[in-house]
Amino acid sequence: MNGKNVKRIEGKITSVDLAPCGKIDAVKLQTGQVIAADFFIDCSGFAALLIEKALNVGFESYQHWLPCDSAYAVPCEKVPESTPYTRAIAHSMGWQWRIPLQHRTGNGLVYCSRFISDDEAQQFLLNNLDGKPLAEPIKISFTPGRRLKQWHKNCVAIGLSSGFLEPLESTSLHLVQSAIIRLSKLFPHHGITSNAIDEFNHQSQNEFEQIRDFIILHYHLNQREHAEEMRLWQQCQTMDIPESLQQKIDLFRETGAVFRHQEELFTETAWVQVMLGQGIMPQDFNPLANTIPAPDLTVFLQNMRTIIDNAVDNMPTHNQYLASLG
Repeated sequence: MNGKNVKRIEGKITSVDLAPCGKIDAVKLQTGQVIAADFFIDCSGFAALLIEKALNVGFESYQHWLPCDSAYAVPCEKVPESTPYTRAIAHSMGWQWRIPLQHRTGNGLVYCSRFISDDEAQQFLLNNLDGKPLAEPIKISFTPGRRLKQWHKNCVAIGLSSGFLEPLESTSLHLVQSAIIRLSKLFPHHGITSNAIDEFNHQSQNEFEQIRDFIILHYHLNQREHAEEMRLWQQCQTMDIPESLQQKIDLFRETGAVFRHQEELFTETAWVQVMLGQGIMPQDFNPLANTIPAPDLTVFLQNMRTIIDNAVDNMPTHNQYLASLG
């Protein structure tokens, strides 16, 4: 027991006891200990021991839009001159990440198991490292999607038990934090209410779908060649996409406008960067732009470039900065 009256009990859950009304009464550990409570938070990861295996809330798969279902991760030795950014490198079966860290480089291959075997994927990743591997690759299997209810009865799922969106935008920690904040705002006081549950689930669904759309955007707008070895990317180019995403693309293509929904994770700038970078050039623009004289705009952009150049010239290299951290 610590100063906050929190008691830590470690153990493996072997069964869950449900009340006649369907709520969770208690969990039983491998040691035989039974832990009863009024409220449970399912942080059991992909296993979803409470929210799914006990309460059967259901799961909505996004795999028809996000085809990758497997990954290998492995660290390797740090290269002499590392980049100050993460690389996401497209391959025929998925994509590879390369993250330069202080003492090593983080690497991973996210892939669709329909296009490559696990053994082939592991070897492909090892063959594409820029340094000696520092450990054995770790395999991760997943289905992108979300629980239909992330709060049901007296149980809230937080983290991987609530759902998973593939790591192209590394949103898992954000989803944990936002779920904690959401729960803290709606935490039961004099009992659990259906309105609080409905609001939590509504916000959670919106958040997952907004992030889902942004990740699908990368896949759908890809410009990979239509060669046999690029079948995955070709399928993503021609697949039907969620209506919410199609509306966003159509609006930008016609007007150059992008709107950010309330509490949406990704900014307008992020959406514009991907759509412009993947070849969507708006057919029109806001007429307010015509009120800025062209010479003034040129001077403004030149001044901005000068400010950026001066700042960059005085910055250390990425390796120098990492070394300064100790």
